[in-house]
Amino acid sequence: PTRRSSDLFAMNGTQILEYECRLQPAKLRELIAAYRNDPQIHGQLRYARDIVANSAAPVVFIGMGGSLSSSISASTHLQANGRLAFSVDAGEWLHYAQNVWKSAALSVLVTASGESAELVAFMKQGTGGPLALICNNPTSPCWQLAEHRLPVLAGPEYGNATITYTNSTAVGIILAAKILDHEWQGDAEQAAAVVENSIDRIFEMR
Repeated sequence: PTRRSSDLFAMNGTQILEYECRLQPAKLRELIAAYRNDPQIHGQLRYARDIVANSAAPVVFIGMGGSLSSSISASTHLQANGRLAFSVDAGEWLHYAQNVWKSAALSVLVTASGESAELVAFMKQGTGGPLALICNNPTSPCWQLAEHRLPVLAGPEYGNATITYTNSTAVGIILAAKILDHEWQGDAEQAAAVVENSIDRIFEMR
């Protein structure tokens, strides 16, 4: 069961990390259900698919740290299925790639907090082409500035960005599948089951 914030603050750091790690399967299943059933999310996914369908240009995922790493599965999935895609560091893309920003069919900004200065800069000035946002914080500057956005639905985290990383990866893969017009629900359920069945075994290895 989900605990109250006050209960978490009574834990030590190791206990919080373990608790949040063990929440991953439930939060992943909540995300899968939302992406299967929520009409607003369906609309955002269709927007991305339709934009990319009209262009042969690459899809570019832009992030930093864990958010950047979480997007690699999405860009790799697109590449493996014949769709040009890249994952790029937001700082480098902001400062050194302005001349090619417009060359992307779609720029997908990935951020847990929605507050990173580089990502906020992209949202404020735009890239000259279509933008979409994957974000875990619906009160953040990036979320408020974005017109097309996909929620990570990880909730607040007090330890490491464990749930956020897992769910951001899932959102990226679902987005990639939608762009490719591939069915994703069955694979998502299988992935959630693998995560759920692995948690106890991983902690038993300590």
